[in-house]
Amino acid sequence: MSTLFETYYDSLGYELVLGSTVMAITCGYRIYGHVVDFDKDKKGEEKFVIVPDIGYRSNKEIKLKKNYKISWKNVCLIKVRKK
Repeated sequence: MSTLFETYYDSLGYELVLGSTVMAITCGYRIYGHVVDFDKDKKGEEKFVIVPDIGYRSNKEIKLKKNYKISWKNVCLIKVRKK
C-alpha cells in the first residue's frame, strides 16, 4: 500500500535540485538545511545528502552531523523568506 505522498508526488509540482532548502525528518528530530548531493543506497533507493543549518527536537539542543543521507520519503521542500 502506497502513501498519499507517493501516489500524488507527480502532481505536487516541484523537484528538488542541488541547493534546494529542505526540511527532513530523521532519528526523531527535524533538520532544516539544503541539498548538496544525490545518492543511492545498496537497495537502489534514492537518498539526498543534506547539510544541516538548524536541528530541532522538542526543546532540546542536539548535536548536528556535518551531513545526513536521508531517504526521499522524509524530505520536503520549504521556502525561506527573508525580511
